[in-house]
Amino acid sequence: MKLRLTGFKSNTYEDTDGTCEDYMYTGMLDHPTYEFTTNHGDTHTIDGWFSSWGDHIVLDVNLPVFAHWLQKVEFKRPKDVADYLIDDYSPHRDLWAEYLWRILDSASNCDTEQELNDNLAWALQDTTTDSE
Repeated sequence: MKLRLTGFKSNTYEDTDGTCEDYMYTGMLDHPTYEFTTNHGDTHTIDGWFSSWGDHIVLDVNLPVFAHWLQKVEFKRPKDVADYLIDDYSPHRDLWAEYLWRILDSASNCDTEQELNDNLAWALQDTTTDSE
């Protein structure tokens, strides 16, 4: 299955961040969303941020590298990796939402295509490409 990044919005607006009154602040925070389209034409939008105990956390996805890398790889279907995706701590209930969230989370902080290949090996179709 092919995935394309067909939309990105940073959605920056004033919001509050912090875990308690002493460390809380209000400022301009990103609330990015990513739109993916499958080779079947289905579109799915997923948030690239979350709030954990009051902390605003944004996934750091290198968009140019990630979007270019997506052109080259084939993904397993979400149902083929459902056992990996769904557990008692899954923040999302929908299989597609969890699948795309885990792809973004795995792509976070990757600066090279090799790092993306390594971090997303769980989601990629097995191919006969060069590997070390």
